[in-house]
Amino acid sequence: MIHLLSGTVALMDEDYLVLDVQGVGYEVFAPSRLLAKLAVGEVTRLFIYTHVREDHIHLYGFADAAERALFLTLTSVSGVGARMATALLSALSADEIARAVGSGDVATLTRANGVGKKLAERLVLELKGKLPTFPGAAMAAPVAKGAHADVLSALQNMGFKGQQAQQALANAMQKAGEGAEFGQLLKASLQELRT
Repeated sequence: MIHLLSGTVALMDEDYLVLDVQGVGYEVFAPSRLLAKLAVGEVTRLFIYTHVREDHIHLYGFADAAERALFLTLTSVSGVGARMATALLSALSADEIARAVGSGDVATLTRANGVGKKLAERLVLELKGKLPTFPGAAMAAPVAKGAHADVLSALQNMGFKGQQAQQALANAMQKAGEGAEFGQLLKASLQELRT
């Protein structure tokens, strides 16, 4: 599974870029907020989510591990696929999404292309109280640092849903302590998920 790509932006379109990584061009879909910050010829590093289906394999790119984690949390909501989650992250910052969900602001969520009132209400219902608040536009989820982000990704690749994996990891971190390493945290998280 591809988790991170570093390379040169070779081509850009309205909803994706081609990242040249040592002569191999990867097509990476990304939120328009991220694409607006990049330019052809620029060297960048993207956190990647690999979306595998019967008929395709798509890569989705994000500025940091926390934005990737928010994307996965959004896709855990019934009716929100990878494209819809990307549309939400294109229209709204992580902070705006968290505030809108926390306050039940359906109108703000409907600013994203394809998000109607019913879907916005479902987002609020399923995610209320589950998203951290972010200072400014930068995400600083406590589980998205170093080994924590790797453990979260590993759990999600094993099939555990975003919020379920985040809660198990948060509980494991409390027991294991902030300095815990990947193996320790993964084992403790899996124990949490089995209880």
